[in-house]
Amino acid sequence: MSIFSNTSNISSLDFFLAFGFIFNSSILSTNFLSYLIYNPDKEVSNELKLLILNPVLTDKTRANNKEIIIKTLIFIIENIFKITFCVSFIIILYLSLPIKLNSTILEIPRGSTKSIISHLQQKKIDIYKIDKFILRFFGHIQAGFISFENTTISRGDFLYKLTHAKSATRQISLLPSDSTYIALEKIATELNLSFDKLHNYYLNNAPLQEGWLIAQTHNIPMNLNEKQLVNYLLDYSSNIHDKFLKDNQINKFDKYSKILTIASIIEKEAVLKKEQPIISAVIHNRLKKGMKLQMDSTINTGKNTNRYVRAKDLREDNSEFNTYKRVGLPPYPISIVSQDAIKAAINPADVSYLYFVSNDNKSHKFSNTYKEHLSKINKR
Repeated sequence: MSIFSNTSNISSLDFFLAFGFIFNSSILSTNFLSYLIYNPDKEVSNELKLLILNPVLTDKTRANNKEIIIKTLIFIIENIFKITFCVSFIIILYLSLPIKLNSTILEIPRGSTKSIISHLQQKKIDIYKIDKFILRFFGHIQAGFISFENTTISRGDFLYKLTHAKSATRQISLLPSDSTYIALEKIATELNLSFDKLHNYYLNNAPLQEGWLIAQTHNIPMNLNEKQLVNYLLDYSSNIHDKFLKDNQINKFDKYSKILTIASIIEKEAVLKKEQPIISAVIHNRLKKGMKLQMDSTINTGKNTNRYVRAKDLREDNSEFNTYKRVGLPPYPISIVSQDAIKAAINPADVSYLYFVSNDNKSHKFSNTYKEHLSKINKR
């Protein structure tokens, strides 16, 4: 909570700073009054009282008594030093207060100091507007990743790291239509991490067994362990999903899970981005009519995500993913999905197609009837 926030919701920081202000003011007032009342030099004390109570009448006195002016200046300087010491003590105490982080890896976006502070506050990190002035003293905030040894760190160390620490990174890619199994297997090999740890941690923490990770290329710190990496990927993907849920007013997770399942099938079937909403329409239209989807790609999941599906595979596969044998969608998504595929799943094209067949140029021919569909197959 910032000190500039509504006073009806006061934080410990507000009390801390208020205490510092009152403490310093008390010292100044006490010292000044003590100087006036108990100063053994009654002449100086009386002159100062006159100076405060009736400055017009004491002009002549001030002009003729340099000793009084010098003593007054000494008094002011002494109190400035005292206040400076007290302020410094409070700042040091403030910078020693702990900050609790959600993770030992923190991504700092590009932007102004104000926008970055707002971003950190959204991540539930107790950083305040007043910290902006301390950051100016330390330097400029560095965009990128910062690694911390622990999730609890002093405020001073945290603010310093924001302006000086930046981890070396390397690039990893989550490809649309790859299964999570295959994607994590590739990452484990590239980063010399344990696949079993990556996969098990994902399965234990992801809302869905498959299809929760969003296709994207990431620049990640070199020193991430398996848990940190999966947490980062899940946090990134969850933020994307939260936005889709909010923007489309989807309140039921089961409904969104079906959308992700449709999106994953779109990823497998559509090579061209412009065809994604059309293939989405075919899926929605067949589901509405109670037709089997009859799409080869739905049995390509897990370890088998990139295999070539033969007629024999479809005959022998009796799983819930075989949409030639079962009506409806697979029980959960079959692959990693892109944001474009999710958009297409939510907003299918306004067409009545029920069939499609691929061309040699990776595009598709779409049909409304089975007869029309067979005709286009024969003309390939």
